[in-house]
Amino acid sequence: MTPEEIDSQARQALLDAAEVIGRDGWHQGAYYSGHTYGPEADGTEAALHAPVCAIGSIRRALWGEACVPLRIWGSPQVRVALHAEKLLGDHVGACVPDWNDKRERTAEDVILAMKQTAHGE
Repeated sequence: MTPEEIDSQARQALLDAAEVIGRDGWHQGAYYSGHTYGPEADGTEAALHAPVCAIGSIRRALWGEACVPLRIWGSPQVRVALHAEKLLGDHVGACVPDWNDKRERTAEDVILAMKQTAHGE
C-alpha cells in the first residue's frame, strides 16, 4: 500500500468514524463503554456496538470493532488506523486519547474535528 493510499483511506476512515460516533454514541476513558482488556474482549457485543471514543470509532470504522484483534496486527488496516490517529492528533494539537477525554470535550467536538481533518481543513 502506497503512502497516498494510506492517507486517502485514513481520511475516509475519519469520515466513517464520525458516522460511527453519530450512530453508536461517544465515550470517554476507554475505547468503548464496557471495555475489557485481553483477547476475550475481541468481538464482544460491547466491542461491536457500544459508544466509542475517537480511537475506538476509527477502529470500528475500519474493521468493525473498537479493539485491535490479534488476527489483524500488522495488516494494512492497522497502518491506516495509525495514520488516521496521527492526522487527527496533528489537527487537534494533542494526543488523541488525552484530547478525547478532556472534561469539556463533546461528541460534536470530536465529530467536527474528524470531518475537518478528513477534508484537510
